Formats: sequence, C-alpha cells, structure tokens
Amino acid sequence: MAQVVSPTKRSTHTSQRFATARSTLLVDRFMTYFITIGGIAVVVAVLGIFVFILSQILPLFRGAQVQPFTSVQLPQQSYAVLGVDEWTELPFLVAADGTLSFVHLTGTRGVQTVAPGFETTKTFSAYHYDQARQEVLFATSDGAFAIVKIEYKTTFDNNVRTVVAQFVATTHLTRDRQNDD
Repeated sequence: MAQVVSPTKRSTHTSQRFATARSTLLVDRFMTYFITIGGIAVVVAVLGIFVFILSQILPLFRGAQVQPFTSVQLPQQSYAVLGVDEWTELPFLVAADGTLSFVHLTGTRGVQTVAPGFETTKTFSAYHYDQARQEVLFATSDGAFAIVKIEYKTTFDNNVRTVVAQFVATTHLTRDRQNDD
C-alpha cells in the first residue's frame, strides 16, 4: 500500500515572497487596456486609410465629365498657332496674316489683336511655337523667317495680379540657299 503524505503547510514567509505587488497589478491592468486601445486605434487608422484611398480611386471608374470654363468670341480669322502663358490666363493666337490675338481669360480686357511689328509685310506659310522659350517662328515660302519673343510679366495694382504680354519681333532673316546643293 502506498503511503499518503499529508500536504505540508506553507509558511507565510514563502507566500509573501511570491505575492505580486499591488503597483505591479495596477500597471499590468493599465497596460492591458492601453495595448488593447492602441491596437484598436491602429486597426481603425488602417481602415480609415483604406476608405480614403477608395474614395480617391472611385472617380477613376466613372465616366469623364467636361464642363466649359469660359467662352470667348474671337475675330473671324484663320488661326495657325495657339500658345499660352505659364498661368494660363493670357493665351494667344497667331492668325494666318501674322497678327497676334491675346485673350484675357480672367479679366475684362477681352481679345487684344496686335501686329508683331515686322519691318516689311510678308505672307507667312509656316509657323512654329516653342513654349519653353516662348517664341513663335514665322516663315515665308521664299525662305525668309522671323522670330517673335513673347514675354509674360505679372503686375500688381491694388493687390490685384494682372498678366501682361510684351513681345519683340526680329527682322526677317533669309536662309542661305547656296549650301542646299
């Protein structure tokens, strides 16, 4: 037969040694709630990011909608070049006869048509617009060409910004036809 050993009584000194301090229990309880709330906050933040991204990409799956910004009545001419300033407030058109029409889109100046100021009158057959340099090249069928440099400047009158265009036309230059052969 097996002998049954009675359990020994624990000493009070040993149980106090392994007892958890009250401050440790309070910190443990606080950290449990803090970590739980922090985890929930992270999940909510990630869901919020997903909702934001979804709200930004949903319009990509809908049809495009185009609405007119403004409408301007232009003089009846044949236009060869359309150029625009960096603020898109004062675009210009070059007519087949070489005149420049500046269209003021944000103000009341309307359409201002000006001649580029060439020394001689020519009939132009080709145009080239270089937006990076803000230059328009005018060319004729006989090989002559001229460059018009358009400079945009902003002015401030009574805290109102206005875009102004200035242009400088070069004289007509001719191409050396002797080196073509």
